Amino acid sequence: MGYSTYWMWRFDRPDDDIPLDNFWGKTESQVIRDLRQANNPFIGVPGGSSDVELIVDVYYPSTIKSLAEEIKGYAVHSDGRNRLMLDNHIDFRHDKRIFKN
Repeated sequence: MGYSTYWMWRFDRPDDDIPLDNFWGKTESQVIRDLRQANNPFIGVPGGSSDVELIVDVYYPSTIKSLAEEIKGYAVHSDGRNRLMLDNHIDFRHDKRIFKN
């Protein structure tokens, strides 16, 4: 099994704690173990690598009050978003917070 060279929205800084979304140099099983141990209510507890989202299409949920009205509920794709998962499959998920364009 290879090591991940993925990290999201972060420049490596040795003086900062490494957040959960930094998968750099971890094996797939290490990523899953770390996410399960964290028990983060935002991401939940992944059942495996097919539950870990790496990249998602840009979207603006209709439920976020701070968004400008003209973008609230819109996304790149109507009615949902594409997600690239840690196991390298792509999954389209319908999302009720996104309007049909």
